[in-house]
Amino acid sequence: MPALEENFRSAYFKADAYLLRQPRIQTELKDLWISTLASSELTGIEGFVEAWVILRKRVKAIQYQEVSKLSELGTLRRQLEDLTSSPMLAERHSAEILDRANQIKKLEAWCEHRWRLWSRDRFLHFGDTNSPYFLRKFRAKRKRANISSLIIANGTRVSSTTEIIGEVHNHFKQVFSAPEDDIPMNLSGEFLSVLTGRLSPQHSAFMDDVPTHGPTYSLAMQGCWRAGSFPKGFLEGVVTLVPKETNAETLSGWRPITLLSSLYKLYVKLIASRPRDWLILGNFSV
Repeated sequence: MPALEENFRSAYFKADAYLLRQPRIQTELKDLWISTLASSELTGIEGFVEAWVILRKRVKAIQYQEVSKLSELGTLRRQLEDLTSSPMLAERHSAEILDRANQIKKLEAWCEHRWRLWSRDRFLHFGDTNSPYFLRKFRAKRKRANISSLIIANGTRVSSTTEIIGEVHNHFKQVFSAPEDDIPMNLSGEFLSVLTGRLSPQHSAFMDDVPTHGPTYSLAMQGCWRAGSFPKGFLEGVVTLVPKETNAETLSGWRPITLLSSLYKLYVKLIASRPRDWLILGNFSV
């Protein structure tokens, strides 16, 4: 019996039985599966295939009944529209119109019930997809996950993909740009003290702090880069932007994220608390 149960579950899902969640239908299909295996003259895989084919035919028949009811609903709606197309017809066929309306109401209730069965997991998670709750949740998620528009420096709003990509590029270009010739090779201890002193004990320095706190972080980053103590491949690790706040409208509200975790950790360590160590490794005179 355990083997029969396991075989039934396998064939049940292969036969698209996820559409058939009614306990009555599930019991019917299970009994059909077991009785077919018990009465079949075939054994082994051949018996399994024969039972699966019979089960599949029954599932198809049930699905056809579902489609037939949907077709019947459409026919009834068209008939109701024809009967109510004029006041004279409506008065003459009032009893028939009432009968059609009751049938449509029953079929609509049945369709709603079937939809909730077919989409049970989705319904439990999101609720009715036509409800204001679902639409609010969907729009909020879409806003958080996408940059639909940006307010740029001159106060205007850009929304085209090309303009947004250009603004993102320009915003982070200075932060991750190659070092200029006038960058000092020797970073003083006073400079490093100012750099690390900006971070409070409760503050975590991540990549979004680079444009927020000004060019000093970027200067230290570029100096180490020029000395060769930091891999240039870091620039290729910035792959996406993650919002830091709800409905961010400017790029300061987004955080660049890299998938190169080891380089990310080196970067955070550099700008947060121990730039001296990394500068010494880069042969800087501190």
